[in-house]
Amino acid sequence: MGAIELSGIIYFLPVLSFLVVFAVVYAVFSKTKIVESQGLKTFIAFLFATIFVSMSEARMYILNITIWFAILDFLKVK
Repeated sequence: MGAIELSGIIYFLPVLSFLVVFAVVYAVFSKTKIVESQGLKTFIAFLFATIFVSMSEARMYILNITIWFAILDFLKVK
């Protein structure tokens, strides 16, 4: 069996971190009912995700966490 080549995923990591932060913030606002307006929830989640992607330390934190969650999820399924 050969090794899996994952060097191309580095180009998609900022998009992945944006989507993860957007989804988590939107889910928290939807679940807690802090904001009732659908458009406002989307805007706030977009704002948080943009801030996280633009800050390098926060982005690296999300990337490191996301990779470990993916590995743990893969091991759980197997």
